[in-house]
Amino acid sequence: QPERALETLQRSLALAGDATPSADTFFLQGLAYLGVGERGKAAESLERSIKLNPSGKFAPQAQRVAAEVYAQLGQLDLAKAHLKLLAEFYLQARRPKEALEALQGLTTEATGGIGAAEISLLLGLAYHDLGELEKSIQSLKRSLELRPSLETERRAHDTLSEIYAKLGRDKLAKTHRKLSQELGQP
Repeated sequence: QPERALETLQRSLALAGDATPSADTFFLQGLAYLGVGERGKAAESLERSIKLNPSGKFAPQAQRVAAEVYAQLGQLDLAKAHLKLLAEFYLQARRPKEALEALQGLTTEATGGIGAAEISLLLGLAYHDLGELEKSIQSLKRSLELRPSLETERRAHDTLSEIYAKLGRDKLAKTHRKLSQELGQP
């Protein structure tokens, strides 16, 4: 039935004329293209959906499906980018378990160094939100070892300072707070 859905969506888009279709329409079109095996067109529609409404009702699903489509197309950097955006979306929504699920496909070994520091940071933040402080510390330290961007380094030091303060390890908390301050404000 994806063929019929695709026909209906294409008629709907044609009737819309100059009006901008909704993100939901492009998301559904992406799923329909996927259903008929047109992965390239599916990816285009999903990208349009995400661009129109990055925090919309279907945004998390669009990010996840886009990641899967790009992985199937062999475009691993784009797949990783969408999983990273999905993890960030879930962290902002205070849904760390879902963030960890999104990051499972992005282990630092699998990234080949591309964004590995940022992925480790996101893992550390998700573990922190779940109260798994030792796992958070490990991930944040790994992030710092991977030559992160200035912003990633600052966030890692800030979070480590907070964790060490919670654990009563005041000297380490102070050290990381100082390192963060030396990097400046975001």
